[in-house]
Amino acid sequence: MQRNTRQRAYILKEVSQRSDHPTARDVYMAVRKKLPNISLTTVYRNLTNLADEGLILRINVPSSPERFDKTVTTHLHTLCDECRAFADVSQQDQLFELIKKTVLASNNFHASGMDLIIRGKCSECEKKETAVI
Repeated sequence: MQRNTRQRAYILKEVSQRSDHPTARDVYMAVRKKLPNISLTTVYRNLTNLADEGLILRINVPSSPERFDKTVTTHLHTLCDECRAFADVSQQDQLFELIKKTVLASNNFHASGMDLIIRGKCSECEKKETAVI
């Protein structure tokens, strides 16, 4: 367990108040407004420690910077291939049950958790593409 510094408290508060799954740079830019002398390295080190302690979730995103999430329980995300928007999936319990009953059961595998990112195009990017055509 790391000591509870002022910097760490601001970083945890920033992640806890956001629903957009910020990157380390996003957190750094926000915290820097309150603590101008903080470094990106300090933010990243604290985010890593907070994730290792289970206080926040670190999400590895293919071909993108890691994201951090206030929700530490297993849940699903969407990632827009166009604008890189990252969001939680609603009503995911049914999908988890389907995966457990089909994919995992047929492979005789008992999962302790899942990290699933569904990639595609968000509704805003879809609207933009439709408007151009």
